[in-house]
Amino acid sequence: MQYITEKLDAGEIILSKEIKILDTDNGETLLEKLTELGIKEITGLLERFEHKKFDSTPQDHSIATHCKKILPEDRLIDFRNETIDIFNKVRAFYPYHITYCQFRNKRLNICEAGLWNGKIHDLKGSGTLYLVDKKTLVVECGDGGLLELITVQPENKNKMKISEFINGYRPISGETLN
Repeated sequence: MQYITEKLDAGEIILSKEIKILDTDNGETLLEKLTELGIKEITGLLERFEHKKFDSTPQDHSIATHCKKILPEDRLIDFRNETIDIFNKVRAFYPYHITYCQFRNKRLNICEAGLWNGKIHDLKGSGTLYLVDKKTLVVECGDGGLLELITVQPENKNKMKISEFINGYRPISGETLN
């Protein structure tokens, strides 16, 4: 929490808290956690309010970062990137701004994904799909890591579990996402 000034995000800090981000968190669950924590902390602050200015600390503007407006191309997945970065991008954008790629020249939204620790022999390159079994489809990333696709949404279709996608679209090991 901070005081409001004429400059954007430049006011002195009244209160700050840290929150643990779990591997299972995404944009929605993190917003819920932050909202709950914010309500709790603001309520506690107001309960201690004595009609005078709250103690505050000046911001260190040298470490401040700026978040630009999210554009559609920011949600495009580049499988040449590292697995952890792609995993975190999928989580960060879901469910408000879903990430996407191309599969068979059509848009494929990647709603949920996970880090897959299994082994694939004879990796072929970033973006390559590997059908592990009837319920598991993974994609190779730029660092040789594997991202498990959990929930996807093909162009003009409803969101579906990967097992439904496998049954309906019959992806073949060696096909690519781009």
